[in-house]
Amino acid sequence: MAAAGEREPLGGVAPCRATSPEEISSMPSNTRVDEELASLTRPQAHPQHPYLRIGYSPSSRYPAADFTPWIAGKLTTGQFEDIGYLLTRITEANPGLGVASSHWDSLAASLCKIDLRSALRFQDEQGYLDLHAALIAYATHGALDGFMIIGREVEYLTRAIAPYSFEVLHLESKVAAANAFIKRMRRETRDASTAWTDFPLYDKEVLARALEADAPAPALRGTLKQAAIGSRQMFFGTLKEGPGQGGWEARPFGINEELASSELAQLGLGQLVSDPQLILMTFKKDELLAALEGHETKQGLSKKYIIKYIMDHAPNVAGRLTAGRSVLNLLPEIKEQGAILSAWVDAIKHPLAVSVAFR
Repeated sequence: MAAAGEREPLGGVAPCRATSPEEISSMPSNTRVDEELASLTRPQAHPQHPYLRIGYSPSSRYPAADFTPWIAGKLTTGQFEDIGYLLTRITEANPGLGVASSHWDSLAASLCKIDLRSALRFQDEQGYLDLHAALIAYATHGALDGFMIIGREVEYLTRAIAPYSFEVLHLESKVAAANAFIKRMRRETRDASTAWTDFPLYDKEVLARALEADAPAPALRGTLKQAAIGSRQMFFGTLKEGPGQGGWEARPFGINEELASSELAQLGLGQLVSDPQLILMTFKKDELLAALEGHETKQGLSKKYIIKYIMDHAPNVAGRLTAGRSVLNLLPEIKEQGAILSAWVDAIKHPLAVSVAFR
């Protein structure tokens, strides 16, 4: 059992006992699935963990790609064991404290059978499949219980279903369950944390009004419906953080920024630009410092200062890092529509979390 105020390992990154290379090598492989996903993972694959992203610790569980289109296909055909294999591989280096890798296979099986239709109602049938696929990607980092309502990871889910409006079934009982959970967590954690005491109780009428509001920007939502879930994350990330920084929040769930940017540009939402300073923003700070080997730099410098240093004093480094690359810059008119849509997406975050966490 988890200690008071802690959740059982139903998902999310938990403290882990490092999995030994011998244990990983002994895990059964699925050559068919490996071959299916190789084209997605190869550009960013970790050398020892091909389903994870290079440049990050394998214990972080950062996928090498946006697997949601593949997951959606498997959900449609009922090939749930393939999804279980994927989750097991993503979490093999960090299954969680006291959790065997087989946990993720069984969790995937239960996730594949979630009845979302009993929790919420989409006007568009595609909404169910997109949310279902996104939930499976989300499970390796976000809670699948009452802790969902306080986690920032829910933003990933709301952006995934941005093209669709929905209603929450039995909203009153779900709000009551959520408020009872919040009160319990306040009691159990009052001496250790203010996270729950600072989190307000839900007002059913406020959530109802958010759900009843007309979903804005119908043309933009129609275009985003054509984009992959990872590309939707890229759209909202770029809208929020600017060109070159749109994929950071999606990395825990899997994204190829270049492919996502290209898809959004092809859909007419933006343009690919070759501004070297913006391209350098796509690199992690330690990657930039590593590229400056031999130069007098310090770890404590800000990323923007390092980029300025590269542009001013190391043009050869800038050229090497940015050659053949580009970043997405959203069109001005799209930014205007996107800001309106983004406000609506923020408003449906809590209704969505309540509907799924207390389904």
